[in-house]
Amino acid sequence: SATSSGGIGGGGSSSGASRRPVASTKSRQKVVYLQKSLRGGLLIFEIGFHEPFFYTKLHALEAQRWYPFIYQNTNPKNFMTPFLEECDNVKILIHLHSFTYDYHLRTVAGYISRRSSLLGEGFHVVSFLEDFVKYYSKGPNYARNFIYSGSLPICIKGVSPQQVFNYILLNKGTYNMDGIKMEPLVLDSDSETDHILVQISSRRVQYRDHQDAKRVDEFDVSLIISYDECYANGESQKNVLPLKYYVLMTSKRDMLPMRSMEKKQGNFRTVVVPTTAKKNLLLLSTNSDPPPTQPPNISSATVVGGGAVDVGVGAGVFIPRAPTPPMVQQAVLPDHSTEGHDSGADSEEASEESKSSDTSVKSQILSKLTGIRRESVNYVGYYSAHEEAMKTVIQSQARMAEERITLLVRDAMVDCKRDQLWTRLLTNSPPLAFQEFVNLTSLVHSDTLEELDPSLAPLMNKSTGWYENLAKLVINKYASSHRQYTDPNGQVQHTVILTESSHEMTGTFTLVSVNYATKEGNLAIVYREPQHTTQSSLVSANSKIIEEFVEFCCFHLWTQLL
Repeated sequence: SATSSGGIGGGGSSSGASRRPVASTKSRQKVVYLQKSLRGGLLIFEIGFHEPFFYTKLHALEAQRWYPFIYQNTNPKNFMTPFLEECDNVKILIHLHSFTYDYHLRTVAGYISRRSSLLGEGFHVVSFLEDFVKYYSKGPNYARNFIYSGSLPICIKGVSPQQVFNYILLNKGTYNMDGIKMEPLVLDSDSETDHILVQISSRRVQYRDHQDAKRVDEFDVSLIISYDECYANGESQKNVLPLKYYVLMTSKRDMLPMRSMEKKQGNFRTVVVPTTAKKNLLLLSTNSDPPPTQPPNISSATVVGGGAVDVGVGAGVFIPRAPTPPMVQQAVLPDHSTEGHDSGADSEEASEESKSSDTSVKSQILSKLTGIRRESVNYVGYYSAHEEAMKTVIQSQARMAEERITLLVRDAMVDCKRDQLWTRLLTNSPPLAFQEFVNLTSLVHSDTLEELDPSLAPLMNKSTGWYENLAKLVINKYASSHRQYTDPNGQVQHTVILTESSHEMTGTFTLVSVNYATKEGNLAIVYREPQHTTQSSLVSANSKIIEEFVEFCCFHLWTQLL
């Protein structure tokens, strides 16, 4: 008798007391044979590679066919039963699909963590994982590694979605992420290199093995985030940032699949193939944008390797975090109101609209390059107790991944908007409007002179005329390095003094503000980044700026006494 099994790019294993590899004379590098002799017969295990397939064959020859006269006076059950049991045992222990499943996930995890060089530079990770999830709509029962895939469309306000994603790529180190280039699927003159964001972490998991004994395993958890070019980004959803994400859990300790079945019985159930459905949109906006009206809830489904699981976009593990300017709310569709939009944003939106037609064409082309086509038939699969336990773990990691992505995009959106306004403040091209400058001050950090040094409190209790004359003195002294912004009603005036450090990454400028309505004034130091560093050079630079600003204010105070 003979049995065979095959898979894509994987391998197999067999069990036996004695093994003897024999190379094929026809193709020594492509076929290898393992031989095992038993009382009941001979087993020959064939391992072959026929690109791109890896296959195994088990050949079994009963001893009665060789020497029928030796077994004439014996009961054939005494030696045939163990022989047939060994055949079944070898077929079970091959675990070809489980090995292939684990091997590919481990190879991808090693590639994105830059530990493995099996895959070439520019390997398109997302395209491969899409095909992988379609090929394995359910994970094999003996596999040790797991994958979860999902989508997370996020509505962005204030900046374009593509700008936010590119900003994260440029500043990936700030957000504890790493970036990997991928060669484009569509090769033409306008092709751009695709990128993914990755983050690697570790997690210890407790579970029970096939002998119902408690075990602790350590997994590498890989988070992969990509920009979904195939997302239907029409005119009504041009402010949507479509993200795909994958969560890979690869065992650090065990390289081979589990050897035997668990004692606990699992469950047979339908392997649900996910269908396209409406997604919730996470609406992220800066604090200057008005919150939208409360929308109705629409459930969304995400894909998990080894079965489909419903996970709402808003679901997840709460991550404690200090208050930050943006607000996160769920919305069905983006708010298209023009409130809070500035002239710079309008010009940027105009340039984005000019590219919308090209983007839509590219999306249509990429949507057809789907690789493996997902089957429309649902199958009944067996889910072991170990799979059920690990499904809870991978779901928990997916929820935390969504929380992580949401916080990542939220912070990047605020930082991107801040940097855009900060650059326009420095270059004055195009000049900031009053509301835009107010928006900038809400996205940065500032300290009043009184907060820096309580002994400077008398400078904060002057009349509006004193602050107005101070602003005029600023204009005269800093003719080419000042900016002044006045509200349309003429009730509030802000005068900025740009310094040499304003052009650095840790930029700083001084601010003179006067409010005629409340008859109050303010003197402050404004920082682009939070001042929680202990770097001596930065502390020294800031101290010099504060000292010069205080001397300038004291000089004005002295002139008022003359």
